[in-house]
Amino acid sequence: MGYFERDLMTSETYWSDELFEIFGLDKSQHQLNYQNFLDSVLEDDRDKVQLADKQARENRTPESLEYRICRPNGDIRTLLV
Repeated sequence: MGYFERDLMTSETYWSDELFEIFGLDKSQHQLNYQNFLDSVLEDDRDKVQLADKQARENRTPESLEYRICRPNGDIRTLLV
């Protein structure tokens, strides 16, 4: 289990060490931002991820969502947030 935080005013993003592991990324070699995250989401799931993000910001409440990512080695993972 991992977690992230994103400052909506500055777009600054923080990922926990566990989240880097889930995404298969080396913490020291990756610049994180929302676009980099979205690029890892499978194309078929991007629209629902973007919609959930928009609704969470507008409603100021977290959205529960299941989506898939592709890790750099090609492995597909299903995440639940």
